[in-house]
Amino acid sequence: MKLYFLGSGNGRYYFSTQIRKTAGLAVEVDGKVIIVDPGGSTLLSLRNMKIDRNKIKGILVTHNHPDHVNDISMVVEFMTENGRKKKGFVIAPESVYTGTVDGSTCDYLPFSFYHQKLVKNTYRVEEGDTVNEDNFKIEVIKAVHYEPKAVGYIINDTLTIFGDSYYYKGMEDNVRDVVIFNYSAYSGGKYHTTAEVIAKVLSKTEPKKVIISWISKTGDMQINKTKELLYSVFEKEKILFVKDGLVVDLSQRTLI
Repeated sequence: MKLYFLGSGNGRYYFSTQIRKTAGLAVEVDGKVIIVDPGGSTLLSLRNMKIDRNKIKGILVTHNHPDHVNDISMVVEFMTENGRKKKGFVIAPESVYTGTVDGSTCDYLPFSFYHQKLVKNTYRVEEGDTVNEDNFKIEVIKAVHYEPKAVGYIINDTLTIFGDSYYYKGMEDNVRDVVIFNYSAYSGGKYHTTAEVIAKVLSKTEPKKVIISWISKTGDMQINKTKELLYSVFEKEKILFVKDGLVVDLSQRTLI
């Protein structure tokens, strides 16, 4: 498994400035790629990182907020060769397909109804679901966020992506060999992943690699304090703070 960090940013400030790109993540397994949370600058990052459109088999979205889903329709265009070939899959909560959480209004719908029809298989998922597509086994896990339909994912029993989730009972049970934590701030709030949440989870688990990405402006401002906390509860050598364009080869346990 290889991870391409198309971006490393999260939140409104980085979404609007792209100082850290909100382009999400590409996960490659045996030459096949899925895109996770294409929030902004995704196509540019795919081109810069030389990821062939023919490798892209699907898209995962954790929740329907702009910095995580804004570019989904354009990635579908890219994946389906400008709509000429109906192929690929999308795995996302109901809100991504409807633009709302209750079905009554269309508050935000970057995944247009037109582009939804270009995809071969679409899955409207919630906690507890499992989807098998191509080389990927996708387990859907709980997330606690402002967007009540938000979810996280476990990919191929190896990689945990918690999304923008705050702490919940049993969160530790979803940690696998490699875990990616979004990081919004050192502390505070009840709907985002903070350094204190990450430390709490790590103090009870033993993943082989911990990756900190989807970093907000506030998180960056507090990053030294955060590193001090995390290094006090977990091995420093196993924690990686991401920058745009980083590639992590999990099969070799090395960084490229």
